[in-house]
Amino acid sequence: MAKCIVCNSRKGKRKCKATGTVICSLCCGEFRTEAKCAGCSFFTSASISRNYRSVPYYSTQEMADNHGLESIADVIELYRAAGYGRTTTSMWMTGQRPGWLS
Repeated sequence: MAKCIVCNSRKGKRKCKATGTVICSLCCGEFRTEAKCAGCSFFTSASISRNYRSVPYYSTQEMADNHGLESIADVIELYRAAGYGRTTTSMWMTGQRPGWLS
């Protein structure tokens, strides 16, 4: 596989519309802009994909004082400790549970 044309150190795995060659995922993420990468399957606007303002924030004290939030945190920690990867709080708040927990 060809090396990334931008950094020349990692394998280029993504076909870049802007350069017309293959580049690595790190360089793709670092140098992409809306003007150059419009229509590319690897490009999504940060305002669409990363809406951090909608994520609730709870302090450690709030988590300790609220039994519901503490239960959610405990289940997430059990899930991670069991090696099942990451999950989101919204999954638990909607009542979805992984099969191993049922």
